[in-house]
Amino acid sequence: NDSIAPLSLFEVTVGVYNNMGEGPFSRVLRVFSAEEEPSEAPSRAWARAVSASEIEVFWEPVPPRSNSEKIVAYEVGKQRKSEANRVRVINCTALLSGLKGSTLYLISVRAQNSAGLGPCSPPFNITTKKPPPSHPPGSIEWKLTNSKIFLNWEHVKAMENESEVTGYKVVYRQNWHERTTVLETNKTSLELQIPSGDDYLIEIKALTEGGDGTSSGPIRIPKMSRVQPGQSTSEICPRSDAGDC
Repeated sequence: NDSIAPLSLFEVTVGVYNNMGEGPFSRVLRVFSAEEEPSEAPSRAWARAVSASEIEVFWEPVPPRSNSEKIVAYEVGKQRKSEANRVRVINCTALLSGLKGSTLYLISVRAQNSAGLGPCSPPFNITTKKPPPSHPPGSIEWKLTNSKIFLNWEHVKAMENESEVTGYKVVYRQNWHERTTVLETNKTSLELQIPSGDDYLIEIKALTEGGDGTSSGPIRIPKMSRVQPGQSTSEICPRSDAGDC
């Protein structure tokens, strides 16, 4: 009934009757009529490219028209060419992931309440960052002396369509352990001080604004106990993408 305003309060009771007359009525229930879909679009919607695969979207909340109205969620739409996807969130920010690097996306946002979805915000374009270099750090050389590991590798040069390298991430862990340690450096060498007693696995990745680059693959460092005090051992991994060193 269009004459009934949204969220109008009604008092309802239900009774029974037969050919002998009316029976007792139920207790009075207070109910509201359905609310309308949001009439406004979220304002000041904008986004920033986090990496080659992620975009973060922000907007101002839609104000309720009454104390009874409640926005339950927001729907963020992203479109690339003929491909469209939607993400539903309850806050006024959304992280869109799994995107393609150096790609233009069309973004819009709309509010949702119990009655349905409201109008979309004005759509806007944003481009993801360039992807990280596809090739890993190469010519990795390591030297083991006492409880120190000295690492050296070649600088990763990005192609024109890739993000420039800003540093490197070195990830290492004891063999068969899930817990990892992560170090970052802007050089092509690093010294690690690690305890003896187990093999270590080390990986090196380039850091870029587009995200982490391709991993060098696991480099296996033998147990410290295999090296006598005062001795050292070393190895060169000319092709770090070929598997374990």
